[in-house]
Amino acid sequence: MLLLPNAAILSLKPAQLAGILALDDLLELLADELSFLAKLVKHEQK
Repeated sequence: MLLLPNAAILSLKPAQLAGILALDDLLELLADELSFLAKLVKHEQK
């Protein structure tokens, strides 16, 4: 999860905050998918 200082969060507009949250969700999904692919490759190499 993306962490921002409280002052930075308070100065963001709603659209900017939504964009950051959407990007954070996208990066988390990408990390999950890469983790799954790494496990799959490791399994296939056995």
